[in-house]
Amino acid sequence: MKLPQPPQHGIFRTRVLYSKNIEDIQILPYTPKKFQTFSFAYDDHIDYSLKFANREAIEKLRQKYLNGKDDILIVKNGLIRDSSIANIAFWNGESWITPKTPLLKGTTRERLLRAGVLVETDIGVDEVEQFQKMAIMNALLGFYEIPNFQLF
Repeated sequence: MKLPQPPQHGIFRTRVLYSKNIEDIQILPYTPKKFQTFSFAYDDHIDYSLKFANREAIEKLRQKYLNGKDDILIVKNGLIRDSSIANIAFWNGESWITPKTPLLKGTTRERLLRAGVLVETDIGVDEVEQFQKMAIMNALLGFYEIPNFQLF
């Protein structure tokens, strides 16, 4: 397989598609987005335990619940799990807490857990009002703090 040449200018992300072997490597433009407002999206059956190329279930939730907000917070069995593109954390005044059972155990989340920056706990929808700040995290965003987040 021939590796694609990275562009010389701009911000890009690499997408590796694989099963037992690497099937394709793509270099795609990346445009950072601003996140401030979130809608709750409810699905007790969603499974995204591996980073699937097929994101149809997440896209259906975005279509159903986004309602003009910047992103969704996925709720499964009454507990907040992740946003549509990132793991999440909330500041409770003492520590950053992250869902004990996210949809996907992302690499940035795992690194921050091991470093002691995050604490795992269950987070119910009704608990969100007590938090002062929110953060989303993934390999591209890093740890992105949202001090004045709004949930609907």
